[in-house]
Amino acid sequence: MREIQLTHPLPDGAKSIESLKFRDGDEVVATDFMYQEIDGFEARSQALIASLTGLPEASVRKLRGKDYFAAQNAALAIIGEIMLENDNTPVEPAQTLTLKVPVPIGSSGRTISELKFRAHTLAEDYLGLDVDGGIARAIAMIASFTSNDVSIIRRISGSDFLAANKKTTAIIEADSAFDAPPENDDTEDADPKKQ
Repeated sequence: MREIQLTHPLPDGAKSIESLKFRDGDEVVATDFMYQEIDGFEARSQALIASLTGLPEASVRKLRGKDYFAAQNAALAIIGEIMLENDNTPVEPAQTLTLKVPVPIGSSGRTISELKFRAHTLAEDYLGLDVDGGIARAIAMIASFTSNDVSIIRRISGSDFLAANKKTTAIIEADSAFDAPPENDDTEDADPKKQ
């Protein structure tokens, strides 16, 4: 967990917020990447700060210059580190992804510690492409390719989300690179004179 001290504390009812604590590393979850769906850099930054700190966006907007830029830098550094960590990971489609942070399932005490990707796609997998928003679409596709519920995929760690998204992308690319054999041309057989 990262923390930055505020130069100008934020009023919060009877008390004030003196510092911001950011979730980082394996505490960052797939939904934290939803900030990418928002138009405008400042609006995206504010949404990311709110997501990683748990602070309402209205409070984030009240941060003063130096504090806002420190919070923005901390949030972007956290996401940047996660993306760099996953950037050089080789991708092989159709395999198991061991989650760095297991996801609890309800109150049963059970957890999901790996995602198993199918070696082939199904037509229904492409329904995920109909979901609006790139991150929401990626979450839907991962859920489909691993036969998991979207609510579970939304809770996987940020680095696990990026790795799973890479695998999904690799499967789709392999699927689209497949050259289907040409369809049988039955036009000659249809000529009644040749039969």
